[in-house]
Amino acid sequence: MARSLWQEHVFSNPFETPTGYTAHVAPGLPFLQAVVLRFAGDGSSGWLALRLLPALALTVGVIYERKPYKPILDEVPQGDWRDTGEKFVDPETKRVITVYADPASGKRIYVGQPGRPA
Repeated sequence: MARSLWQEHVFSNPFETPTGYTAHVAPGLPFLQAVVLRFAGDGSSGWLALRLLPALALTVGVIYERKPYKPILDEVPQGDWRDTGEKFVDPETKRVITVYADPASGKRIYVGQPGRPA
């Protein structure tokens, strides 16, 4: 379908034989593939680039996941912070974490309960 989108500018023929217009595949991936084919061509370099897309997605995902999460505070700062009722256990410190939100901004903070390991 990516080749069809790239060459004919339509979402059609998701299989090897011409089948016409389709909604068989979500449009995001074929669009990305068509962009790759547009710049790399539909020869061996283009198809190699298509094969590398999953590895690129996995690499970006791993890098993004390593980004540190919001810090866990020891006490609620001054301001209009309200307990949301959400609690979870931090897997590293084993402390119970309470989630607070500022109703004006929607910002959320995480506050660890002192001396209360789960």
